[in-house]
Amino acid sequence: MLPTLASRRRGDDLLTQITLNQLTKTIAGESLFTAARLTAQAGDRVGIIGANGTGKSTLAHIIVGTDTDFTGQRHVTDDVVLVPQIAPTAGRSGGQSMLDRIRRALAQRPAILILDEPSANLDDEHQRWLTSQLKHFNGLLIVISHDRELLTAVATQIWSLEDHQYTQYNGGFQQFTTYRAQRRENALSQYQHEQAERRKLKQAVQARHEKAA
Repeated sequence: MLPTLASRRRGDDLLTQITLNQLTKTIAGESLFTAARLTAQAGDRVGIIGANGTGKSTLAHIIVGTDTDFTGQRHVTDDVVLVPQIAPTAGRSGGQSMLDRIRRALAQRPAILILDEPSANLDDEHQRWLTSQLKHFNGLLIVISHDRELLTAVATQIWSLEDHQYTQYNGGFQQFTTYRAQRRENALSQYQHEQAERRKLKQAVQARHEKAA
Protein backbone atom coordinates (compact mmCIF):
# COMPACT_ATOMS: atom_id res chain seq x y z
CA MET A 1 0.00 0.00 0.00
CA LEU A 2 1.26 3.47 -0.80
CA PRO A 3 1.96 5.27 2.50
CA THR A 4 -0.10 8.30 3.45
CA LEU A 5 0.93 11.18 5.65
CA ALA A 6 0.37 9.21 8.85
CA SER A 7 3.36 7.02 8.08
CA ARG A 8 5.87 9.90 8.19
CA ARG A 9 8.38 10.04 11.02
CA ARG A 10 7.53 12.39 13.85
CA GLY A 11 10.87 14.15 13.51
CA ASP A 12 10.00 15.35 10.01
CA ASP A 13 7.65 17.92 11.55
CA LEU A 14 10.74 19.91 12.56
CA LEU A 15 11.64 20.34 8.87
CA THR A 16 8.23 21.06 7.40
CA GLN A 17 7.82 24.26 5.44
CA ILE A 18 4.12 23.85 4.63
CA THR A 19 1.51 22.48 7.02
CA LEU A 20 -2.22 22.75 6.33
CA ASN A 21 -4.54 21.41 9.04
CA GLN A 22 -8.31 20.93 8.91
CA LEU A 23 -8.51 23.31 5.96
CA THR A 24 -11.88 24.06 4.36
CA LYS A 25 -12.49 26.39 1.44
CA THR A 26 -16.09 27.49 0.98
CA ILE A 27 -17.54 29.40 -1.98
CA ALA A 28 -21.11 30.73 -2.03
CA GLY A 29 -21.98 28.66 1.02
CA GLU A 30 -20.75 25.37 -0.46
CA SER A 31 -17.55 23.54 0.35
CA LEU A 32 -15.10 23.64 -2.56
CA PHE A 33 -12.64 21.31 -0.83
CA THR A 34 -11.33 20.14 2.52
CA ALA A 35 -7.85 19.01 3.55
CA ALA A 36 -7.47 17.21 6.85
CA ARG A 37 -3.66 17.55 6.79
CA LEU A 38 -1.15 18.32 4.08
CA THR A 39 2.54 18.81 4.80
CA ALA A 40 5.74 19.17 2.79
CA GLN A 41 9.34 20.15 3.36
CA ALA A 42 12.50 21.20 1.51
CA GLY A 43 13.43 18.66 -1.14
CA ASP A 44 9.87 17.44 -1.65
CA ARG A 45 8.40 17.72 -5.14
CA VAL A 46 4.64 17.68 -4.75
CA GLY A 47 2.30 16.96 -7.65
CA ILE A 48 -1.22 18.33 -7.20
CA ILE A 49 -3.78 16.48 -9.31
CA GLY A 50 -7.54 16.65 -9.75
CA ALA A 51 -10.26 17.63 -12.18
CA ASN A 52 -10.42 21.15 -13.59
CA GLY A 53 -12.35 23.65 -11.50
CA THR A 54 -12.15 21.66 -8.26
CA GLY A 55 -9.78 23.95 -6.37
CA LYS A 56 -6.15 23.17 -7.24
CA SER A 57 -5.19 26.75 -8.12
CA THR A 58 -7.21 27.99 -5.14
CA LEU A 59 -5.08 25.87 -2.81
CA ALA A 60 -1.96 27.39 -4.39
CA HIS A 61 -3.21 30.88 -3.58
CA ILE A 62 -3.96 29.81 0.00
CA ILE A 63 -0.39 28.54 0.36
CA VAL A 64 0.99 31.78 -1.10
CA GLY A 65 -1.20 33.81 1.24
CA THR A 66 -3.16 35.74 -1.39
CA ASP A 67 -6.35 33.83 -0.50
CA THR A 68 -7.17 34.15 3.20
CA ASP A 69 -10.88 33.28 3.02
CA PHE A 70 -10.77 29.78 4.49
CA THR A 71 -11.11 27.97 7.79
CA GLY A 72 -8.38 25.86 9.37
CA GLN A 73 -4.67 26.32 9.94
CA ARG A 74 -2.08 27.41 7.38
CA HIS A 75 1.57 27.32 8.43
CA VAL A 76 4.15 28.30 5.78
CA THR A 77 7.67 29.00 7.03
CA ASP A 78 9.19 30.57 3.91
CA ASP A 79 8.30 32.95 1.11
CA VAL A 80 6.52 31.37 -1.85
CA VAL A 81 6.92 32.15 -5.54
CA LEU A 82 3.89 31.22 -7.66
CA VAL A 83 3.95 31.00 -11.45
CA PRO A 84 0.27 30.90 -12.44
CA GLN A 85 -1.20 29.20 -15.46
CA ILE A 86 -0.50 31.31 -18.55
CA ALA A 87 -2.80 31.98 -21.49
CA PRO A 88 -1.48 33.12 -24.89
CA THR A 89 -1.24 36.90 -25.27
CA ALA A 90 -0.84 39.19 -28.27
CA GLY A 91 2.45 38.39 -29.99
CA ARG A 92 3.46 35.67 -27.54
CA SER A 93 2.36 32.11 -27.00
CA GLY A 94 1.39 30.74 -23.63
CA GLY A 95 4.47 28.53 -23.78
CA GLN A 96 6.84 31.47 -24.33
CA SER A 97 5.29 33.45 -21.49
CA MET A 98 5.42 30.44 -19.15
CA LEU A 99 9.09 29.76 -19.93
CA ASP A 100 10.01 33.39 -19.27
CA ARG A 101 8.22 33.36 -15.92
CA ILE A 102 9.69 29.99 -14.90
CA ARG A 103 13.21 31.22 -15.70
CA ARG A 104 12.67 34.38 -13.64
CA ALA A 105 11.21 32.33 -10.77
CA LEU A 106 14.14 29.88 -10.77
CA ALA A 107 16.62 32.76 -10.85
CA GLN A 108 15.17 33.96 -7.53
CA ARG A 109 16.13 30.61 -5.94
CA PRO A 110 12.92 30.54 -3.89
CA ALA A 111 12.55 28.26 -0.87
CA ILE A 112 9.07 27.28 -2.11
CA LEU A 113 8.09 27.33 -5.79
CA ILE A 114 4.60 26.62 -7.13
CA LEU A 115 4.01 26.09 -10.85
CA ASP A 116 0.46 25.90 -12.24
CA GLU A 117 0.26 23.76 -15.40
CA PRO A 118 3.83 24.67 -16.44
CA SER A 119 4.05 22.25 -19.39
CA ALA A 120 0.62 22.87 -20.90
CA ASN A 121 1.87 24.87 -23.92
CA LEU A 122 5.45 23.64 -24.28
CA ASP A 123 6.96 21.72 -27.19
CA ASP A 124 8.96 18.53 -26.57
CA GLU A 125 12.31 20.29 -26.32
CA HIS A 126 11.14 22.77 -23.72
CA GLN A 127 9.28 20.06 -21.81
CA ARG A 128 12.57 18.19 -21.48
CA TRP A 129 14.26 21.40 -20.30
CA LEU A 130 11.50 21.97 -17.74
CA THR A 131 11.69 18.41 -16.43
CA SER A 132 15.47 18.67 -15.99
CA GLN A 133 15.20 22.00 -14.18
CA LEU A 134 12.54 20.76 -11.79
CA LYS A 135 14.33 17.52 -10.99
CA HIS A 136 17.34 19.55 -9.86
CA PHE A 137 15.38 22.18 -7.94
CA ASN A 138 16.70 22.23 -4.36
CA GLY A 139 13.76 23.84 -2.56
CA LEU A 140 10.20 22.71 -1.99
CA LEU A 141 8.45 22.36 -5.35
CA ILE A 142 4.71 22.14 -5.95
CA VAL A 143 3.48 21.38 -9.47
CA ILE A 144 -0.19 21.55 -10.46
CA SER A 145 -0.45 19.46 -13.60
CA HIS A 146 -2.37 17.01 -15.77
CA ASP A 147 0.89 16.02 -17.50
CA ARG A 148 1.45 12.40 -16.56
CA GLU A 149 4.98 12.32 -17.98
CA LEU A 150 6.02 15.40 -16.02
CA LEU A 151 4.46 14.08 -12.81
CA THR A 152 6.08 10.67 -13.28
CA ALA A 153 9.50 12.24 -13.82
CA VAL A 154 9.35 14.87 -11.09
CA ALA A 155 6.89 14.18 -8.25
CA THR A 156 8.02 12.53 -5.02
CA GLN A 157 4.59 12.86 -3.40
CA ILE A 158 1.04 13.49 -4.58
CA TRP A 159 -1.75 15.68 -3.24
CA SER A 160 -4.87 14.27 -4.87
CA LEU A 161 -8.11 16.25 -4.95
CA GLU A 162 -11.06 13.91 -5.39
CA ASP A 163 -14.68 14.24 -4.25
CA HIS A 164 -13.89 17.68 -2.76
CA GLN A 165 -11.19 16.26 -0.50
CA TYR A 166 -7.39 16.46 -0.61
CA THR A 167 -5.38 13.38 0.32
CA GLN A 168 -1.60 13.19 0.54
CA TYR A 169 0.30 10.16 -0.77
CA ASN A 170 4.03 9.82 -0.10
CA GLY A 171 5.50 8.30 -3.23
CA GLY A 172 5.87 8.92 -6.95
CA PHE A 173 3.08 9.36 -9.46
CA GLN A 174 3.40 5.82 -10.83
CA GLN A 175 3.07 4.38 -7.33
CA PHE A 176 0.05 6.60 -6.75
CA THR A 177 -1.74 5.51 -9.95
CA THR A 178 -1.12 1.85 -9.11
CA TYR A 179 -2.47 2.36 -5.60
CA ARG A 180 -5.49 4.31 -6.87
CA ALA A 181 -6.33 1.63 -9.45
CA GLN A 182 -6.12 -1.07 -6.77
CA ARG A 183 -8.27 0.97 -4.40
CA ARG A 184 -10.94 1.46 -7.07
CA GLU A 185 -10.83 -2.23 -7.97
CA ASN A 186 -11.28 -3.14 -4.31
CA ALA A 187 -14.19 -0.71 -3.99
CA LEU A 188 -15.84 -2.21 -7.09
CA SER A 189 -15.37 -5.74 -5.76
CA GLN A 190 -16.85 -4.70 -2.42
CA TYR A 191 -19.84 -3.09 -4.16
CA GLN A 192 -20.43 -6.17 -6.31
CA HIS A 193 -20.21 -8.40 -3.24
CA GLU A 194 -22.73 -6.24 -1.36
CA GLN A 195 -25.12 -6.29 -4.32
CA ALA A 196 -24.83 -10.08 -4.57
CA GLU A 197 -25.59 -10.42 -0.84
CA ARG A 198 -28.64 -8.17 -1.21
CA ARG A 199 -29.93 -10.26 -4.10
CA LYS A 200 -29.50 -13.44 -2.06
CA LEU A 201 -31.35 -11.90 0.88
CA LYS A 202 -34.15 -10.68 -1.37
CA GLN A 203 -34.48 -14.12 -2.98
CA ALA A 204 -34.53 -15.78 0.46
CA VAL A 205 -37.31 -13.46 1.67
CA GLN A 206 -39.30 -14.03 -1.51
CA ALA A 207 -38.86 -17.81 -1.16
CA ARG A 208 -40.19 -17.72 2.44
CA HIS A 209 -43.20 -15.68 1.35
CA GLU A 210 -43.95 -18.12 -1.46
CA LYS A 211 -43.61 -21.10 0.91
CA ALA A 212 -45.93 -19.46 3.45
CA ALA A 213 -48.47 -18.75 0.72
